[in-house]
Amino acid sequence: MSNPMLDASLAKNLVPEDVADLAKTRQLREFLASYGATAFLLVRLDDPTGELESGLAALRTAQNSRGQAELNVLGFHTVVANARDLPMAVASDERVDAGVGELRRRLSQGRHFAITLDKREHDGSYMDRISIGRARNKDVVLRDRSVSKFHAWFERGAAGALLLADAGSKNGTSVNGDQTVPRELANVKAGDVVRFGSVEAVICTPDALWRAAQPR
Repeated sequence: MSNPMLDASLAKNLVPEDVADLAKTRQLREFLASYGATAFLLVRLDDPTGELESGLAALRTAQNSRGQAELNVLGFHTVVANARDLPMAVASDERVDAGVGELRRRLSQGRHFAITLDKREHDGSYMDRISIGRARNKDVVLRDRSVSKFHAWFERGAAGALLLADAGSKNGTSVNGDQTVPRELANVKAGDVVRFGSVEAVICTPDALWRAAQPR
């Protein structure tokens, strides 16, 4: 049975609005047609200054101003017809449901920004990496004092595995509470909680994000 208070909180706490609206108003197949195999970072917005959200919103606007074809650098934006074709998809329905439950719990506790792991068009360097940092030319911009200008990066490994490395940042990067070794790639997957300095985010698939946004 749907809990109206919880559902209202979920709707309010998932930004940007276009992602939330698409998840709430379209079928899963249509949502996947838009995002395909793109990995999402669901970034917790607990910055009282609003700088974190404004930086992510500006990045999102810049991404939306470009054509879809320009986002296919690493296969992060490959369109698929079936959720089970997703490289990051979880085979077990029970595990999928558990991951969705965790996303819903997070959204019920505070606002989160869903940002896709896309390669931006800038100087053309390190085209195999999705860079994370405070600097405005990074692929995912996190405007927070604890985040270094170039803090970390994602890249794809064999068979589409998602990898993460800290870039030698001042405050470090952790995965599920374990500090990563600077400049050493580590496997990450949907459901993992990543901290860049004090900024917390969870990795999720479009499938899980769509399911988490649905009323119960």
